[in-house]
Amino acid sequence: MARADYFDRAIHAASHVLGDLDQQAFLGKIDNHRVAVAFDSSVRTSEGFAAVDLTIRLLARFYPKIAIICLDKTAQSIAPKFVKLALAINPKIAIEGCPIGYKDIIVIGRTPPPFKKGVTPIYIGSDGWIAKLSRHNPVGSKASNNPFGAGIAACLAAANIFRHVFTKAPLDDEIAISVLDLDPLAKDPLNPKLDHIDLGQVYLVGAGAIGNGFLWALSRYPVLSGRLEIVDYDNVDLFNIQRYVLTERKDEGFSKVKMAAHLFARNPNIQVNPIAKKWEDFVSSLPEDKWIFDSVVSALDTPGDRINLQASLPKWVVNAWTGVGDIGVSHHDFTNHACMACLYMPTGKTLNEDQLIAQALGLPEDIATLMEIRSKLDTNAPIDRQLLERISTAKATQIEKLLPYEGQSLRSLYSHGVCSGAVMELANGPVNTHAEVPMPFQSAFAGILEAATLIAHAGGFESVDSFTRINLMNLFPKSLGFSWNQSKSSRCFCNDKDFIDVYSEKYGLPLVS
Repeated sequence: MARADYFDRAIHAASHVLGDLDQQAFLGKIDNHRVAVAFDSSVRTSEGFAAVDLTIRLLARFYPKIAIICLDKTAQSIAPKFVKLALAINPKIAIEGCPIGYKDIIVIGRTPPPFKKGVTPIYIGSDGWIAKLSRHNPVGSKASNNPFGAGIAACLAAANIFRHVFTKAPLDDEIAISVLDLDPLAKDPLNPKLDHIDLGQVYLVGAGAIGNGFLWALSRYPVLSGRLEIVDYDNVDLFNIQRYVLTERKDEGFSKVKMAAHLFARNPNIQVNPIAKKWEDFVSSLPEDKWIFDSVVSALDTPGDRINLQASLPKWVVNAWTGVGDIGVSHHDFTNHACMACLYMPTGKTLNEDQLIAQALGLPEDIATLMEIRSKLDTNAPIDRQLLERISTAKATQIEKLLPYEGQSLRSLYSHGVCSGAVMELANGPVNTHAEVPMPFQSAFAGILEAATLIAHAGGFESVDSFTRINLMNLFPKSLGFSWNQSKSSRCFCNDKDFIDVYSEKYGLPLVS
């Protein structure tokens, strides 16, 4: 039994939601704690299978030891598929089939497993769009082909187990919530039975952690049709695997968009076009009369990228993000309320890119160093060993961790070595983190909500609040919606008459007087 070779990234992620993190104490808990997944014949249903599938995908990339417990003979016949999946995610994982010694057990189905005192059961299931969780009784899984309730239930279970192991936060007691309206107090949660939804032409911008959650859900719902353009220029990095729920260990180095396209091979009603480019490069490659983007899904990482996306004036955009503890989803049509850029407009002085990179790499911010960094950024010049040795000394990082970046670009070192945590040092004490990294259940939750919001929009029954936010590190809230005022800054596109007129002309809307 051993932790996955990308586990440093998991420590990085945990440090954001837990605050100051003692590495040795954290690793001790991870190595000694056991989490089990128990299920019965409900795994034969699409919803039950989806719940077990995503639960395994969330747990196997974080816990080095799990149990897969079969509650009846039908479960025994299917369990090898989930064992194979867990080993594909972490080839070093220890998998057991006995609940003895396991204090946290996620149960999918109607069969209560034989528990001893001290065991914390989390029962999950679903009914179409409705995610269900209980601390007391099995909730079962319905037989529809809708994965959304099941997916959200799996994320809630993983979040509760994480809280139980690492925090003193209380656990959720009973939840039954529709992914479409996210109203925890609804007596009749929204749960339409859909025969067919035409998504039209949809652009998914970003196939990373949130994009993986989006694709996991969308690819499992066969009543959809349309054309999906997946735009992401990058490949799967080793440290991406920690939070990309669709990835396996063998996927390192593989194109994100090609991996995503494979998911829809069994659904001929959705045409998929993988585009290995940055969004701005893709847009600039099109003739101007083709700059029509009716539905865009933003699964980007940085505020700057989101602002660039809004500048291309999509007709409608759904946006998701992960923060320290919380996740959020918003949708925008540009002319009403706040546009997506309103959420990310800088309010004070910001660092230039050369200053930002200098600080991250521990280099002095004198004119000579900043000019050196700026030159390497502008020309994409390769990094030499001398610069790596300076960074090694400044950051007290072993030079062996930096040498793989010799000959690569400075942006590559910054994005993969720093932001992705590939050369992050883990001291014997609080972890010094460099970039915000979510836990996999946070990213998957956000991506699934994005997919549900897109379907609701395409189906004409948009009911999710324009701005929704939830902190999975606390009890599920009674209200998830919040307001966001339109930016008063004249710099924002939605306050610029020229942008508004172009948007209106593009989509056949009345011009602003």
